[in-house]
Amino acid sequence: MTVSVGGPLSYAPSVGDYTRRISRSRYSDRQIAVAVSAGIFLGLFSTATFGAFTASTFSAPTASYVADMVATAPGWYVVPLLILAVLGGCGQGVISIYSSGLDLESIVPRLNRTQTTLIASGIAVVLMYLGVVVTDAIDSVTGMTVVLNSFAGSWVAINICGFFKANRGQYDPKALQRFGQDGRGGLYWFSHGFNVRAVVPFIAGSGLGLLTVQNDLYQAPFANIAGGIDVSLLLSVVVGGGLYWLAQVSWPAPRVVVSSGSSA
Repeated sequence: MTVSVGGPLSYAPSVGDYTRRISRSRYSDRQIAVAVSAGIFLGLFSTATFGAFTASTFSAPTASYVADMVATAPGWYVVPLLILAVLGGCGQGVISIYSSGLDLESIVPRLNRTQTTLIASGIAVVLMYLGVVVTDAIDSVTGMTVVLNSFAGSWVAINICGFFKANRGQYDPKALQRFGQDGRGGLYWFSHGFNVRAVVPFIAGSGLGLLTVQNDLYQAPFANIAGGIDVSLLLSVVVGGGLYWLAQVSWPAPRVVVSSGSSA
């Protein structure tokens, strides 16, 4: 269950890169939010249903779904199976490469989007080869997904609280791009690029989540705090988001006034 949450959770920080291109004059924020939520749910639910249905047809299932699928499928299904194998990961791959290139560009503003995307793609290919071919670390990757959920959950909760509580549902798009344009700060630069109100809750939420992770790869000191149930994601979300909300109440950030022509 916790691993399954990693899929939709990984989309949360990147959907804004795509929805910002949708006209607000044609679609409201509520319509966009509902469409995004429905798309993520239906997309992941349909693939999970397909996997569960096909797995139920295996006469002698093993630990490898792909191997069982190839062994069970009739000969005529080889071509569709190859198409699914090649195209199945394209959607996730495009989102991951685009987002990682965008993030690297914000960290190293001297590089353009093409350069950062190529760098991120090269690193991803090397890591994939080492993890799948050289060391056969698929189980480790699955276990690491649960660990990373502690970081992602806390960060997503902070972003949601920041959007509704700190920014009242608005950002200044020009200020968001300020540092990448001239190497200077801007409205969202805070203290030398760090928002202490968000960083401290993020560390606290992620740290508590890591202390309660439970899987085959990593057993945290307090993994059995809930009787064997992995509550790392829940704790990271509640603690990270809750502390940031309290920080905004007790130590609110300066209000950003966004003009009607530049709201986003």
